[in-house]
Amino acid sequence: IKTFKDQDEYCYYVAGTVGNMLTEINYYRGHINSEEFLELIKLARGFGLGLQKVNIIKNVRTDFMEGRRYWPSSLFKEQGIRYEDLFKPENLESSLKILNKLIINAQQHLFSGLDYTLLIPSNQKGLRTFCLIPLFMALATLSTCYKNPDVLLSEEEVKISREKVEEIVRKSEEYSQNDSRIVSYFDKLRVKT
Repeated sequence: IKTFKDQDEYCYYVAGTVGNMLTEINYYRGHINSEEFLELIKLARGFGLGLQKVNIIKNVRTDFMEGRRYWPSSLFKEQGIRYEDLFKPENLESSLKILNKLIINAQQHLFSGLDYTLLIPSNQKGLRTFCLIPLFMALATLSTCYKNPDVLLSEEEVKISREKVEEIVRKSEEYSQNDSRIVSYFDKLRVKT
């Protein structure tokens, strides 16, 4: 993976296709009409990319140890370090710049997830909640990882707290039919640069 475009292509085949499939299933089950389907299918790819990129960010150490490299090599060239130097304390400043670029890129895709969810009819509470939980968890994870040296230096995977997960599930269910509360909570959770 050399560029964000390469990473997007990989993420599409891993997760974006799932978003397309779920959108089609909900259309054929009658949860969304044909006009909604056409709008949702445009956003499904970005939503899936955003979710997969969060996994790529938080699992970077495990992936690297198992021989997988999903972060674009172009970012390493910009910072003048090699992929294998990402976890060295002496490269922390450069490594954090790479991490934060990846986080901002992933978050941009999650805006598609917000738009996707808001396009689902508000009477489809279960479907909206199904989308909101991973969307909000992804945002909270990115916020936890942003500028966080532990992503790169700790042996432990950086995770959101159990309390935060419980809050996200509760608010996803509670806010699922209220667009303004969804947008407000999205804004509260997202990384602000």
